[in-house]
Formats: sequence, C-alpha cells, structure tokens
Amino acid sequence: MSPPGSDGCTRSGIAALIGESRTHVSRLLVATPARLRERLADRDAPGRAEEPAECG
Repeated sequence: MSPPGSDGCTRSGIAALIGESRTHVSRLLVATPARLRERLADRDAPGRAEEPAECG
C-alpha cells in the first residue's frame, strides 16, 4: 500500500479540493485505514449475517 500523497495528491491539494484544513485531511488519512480494517474484520466475523452495501 502506498503512503498518502504518493499518487501525486498532496494534503494541501486535497484540503483545498474538499474545503478542509490540511491538518484535518492528515487526521482523516491516518484514521481511515484503521476504520476500514475494523469494518472489514466485523463484516468477516463468524456468525455475522450479510448486510447490503452502503454505497451511493
């Protein structure tokens, strides 16, 4: 997995694009992978029923 910003997007550029501070973008980039791992672990837990995806 590539570190944040290695695809040519800078934290400053992302912040300007979404209208948030660079600090907030940095916090989001740190927290998001951990949240995704938790959700995937919960989804794959034994005995858990399938739920529809929350996309869109």
